[in-house]
Amino acid sequence: MMAQHPNEKYLIKNIDCPSCGAKIENHLAKMAEVDFVSLDFANQTLHLKTSDFDRVIEQIQQIEPDVELIPKGQNDRPSDSE
Repeated sequence: MMAQHPNEKYLIKNIDCPSCGAKIENHLAKMAEVDFVSLDFANQTLHLKTSDFDRVIEQIQQIEPDVELIPKGQNDRPSDSE
């Protein structure tokens, strides 16, 4: 049995439009490995609970190849643009 990943928040980068986000969210919601998914396009945040993160990334890349997920904790510091 695969280990469950906790509900994680990710910054979703390189997503251009709300319909692209909806397409990703709807596709992930149908996956057996995904227990919870919610994509907030306005805040560019993906909330995800999955047992197979690598498969989720693979599926996202098939839909939108340029999209990147960055764990929220890694990008919480102020940027150089201040």
